[in-house]
Amino acid sequence: MKLQLRALTLFFILILPALSTFASDDQEITQDSLELLANKSLESILNDQVSEKNDVYLKGEWPQNVQFSGRVVGSGVFPKERTEDPSAFNTAAIANLVISAYPNGFSSAPAEVQESILSAIGSFDDYLDDAGGAYHFFPKIEMQVLRDGIMVNKVVHHQKLLRLKGSFGTDREFHNAGVAPPDIDSTAVIQTTLFKVNKTDLSDNFIKKIETYRDFNRTPHLLNRLNGYKDTGAYLTWLLPEPKFDEPNLIKRAKNFIDASFSSREKDYRLPLSKNDVDCVVNTNLLRALSLTDRKETPGYENACKWVNSTIQNGETKSCGMYYPNTLYLHLNASFAIVDGTKCLESSASRMVEDMLKLQRRDGSWKNDANLEIALRRPDYFQTTLYALVTYINLYKSGNLEMTDEVRESFKKGLKFVLKNIKNEEDGSLSMPEGMFYSGFLPLRNNSAWRSQSYTMGLALNVFTYAHYFIPDVQ
Repeated sequence: MKLQLRALTLFFILILPALSTFASDDQEITQDSLELLANKSLESILNDQVSEKNDVYLKGEWPQNVQFSGRVVGSGVFPKERTEDPSAFNTAAIANLVISAYPNGFSSAPAEVQESILSAIGSFDDYLDDAGGAYHFFPKIEMQVLRDGIMVNKVVHHQKLLRLKGSFGTDREFHNAGVAPPDIDSTAVIQTTLFKVNKTDLSDNFIKKIETYRDFNRTPHLLNRLNGYKDTGAYLTWLLPEPKFDEPNLIKRAKNFIDASFSSREKDYRLPLSKNDVDCVVNTNLLRALSLTDRKETPGYENACKWVNSTIQNGETKSCGMYYPNTLYLHLNASFAIVDGTKCLESSASRMVEDMLKLQRRDGSWKNDANLEIALRRPDYFQTTLYALVTYINLYKSGNLEMTDEVRESFKKGLKFVLKNIKNEEDGSLSMPEGMFYSGFLPLRNNSAWRSQSYTMGLALNVFTYAHYFIPDVQ
């Protein structure tokens, strides 16, 4: 495989001028060109994977970075430069994209790709909760925590590198949200990888937990409340009880909230701002994992399906994702869930197609209109366009897309936009504009962006692999 990829690299360098003609509307897209681009995307993903453990990443992980727009009320001043931020969630999401590029799944992938996915899986244990069954977003690190008035060393799941300025300009670690409990989003995405590779089932312990953490008889999170989401019956994001603030004295109640939300090092884990939430994308990721593992009878499954469908059909996809402020990201994840057996979401397929046809711009792109910062003041067209194209592909693969001339033309226009925006490096490698993959909880939702070049490449890999469905006359 490596020799093949090296040969393709040489070939790629030699035909750069030909590839650049993709920018011309009158040029035909050839099957050879698409196959070459798919191979170059895969090569980039494999090369980007961490081959040996270092100070930041574990062996098998794919890098990602986080960037903030500066000051965030209640949290301090975040660095504006990008910070490396390892997460098994990101690594599993990339692995799932690579696996999806092979029609028959992991078993049909080349040996080198299988080795890459297995290496990625080897990094997951560092994110597994001590109680088992669920995974954390952050890896294990040793840090000092307060116990009975004494600072002691303890291993917890915490952000590794992020530092921010406090109220008086002092440097401090990101303690508040950086000590997050296990969550259903990380668990669902990781378990999707594990099932696709070795049929690993969701643990009974995890199933019991998610049955407990559901949106019933509780005060909604502020963003959920603004959107009218109350008692949805869907699944809550974080696997930790919400603290109660029943103190009748308002001053003491406020102090208890501040202690629970912002106190440094006093607890192993805490909810962001002491409040759980429901997120449409998080629920869709869980529905996908539950469908794959034949756990559709789990209490809450039907409620989550009903709620996710309502957010799509009511045009709420910009705001229903607490951590995913993107116009089309729910469409993408719902389409993957449908491919993997979440049939209850098929009723929203026609609305997803309608949205994409309506929102496509004249140049063939789609734009993310959801995040106020728009990925830190850099408008996101490229990655959101990939979201739309992969959604088309998944709906077609699952039998939920009518291949009309309008759909074919929409896909072809989007593909040409992607091809115009690929950068050909001097060494023959590909690079692409990274878009926002996901964001943070309030108040970080509109001030932060996590990005991963390999995740973007994984989306492109699927587009180049399956574009022939929509362009049957490729030569």
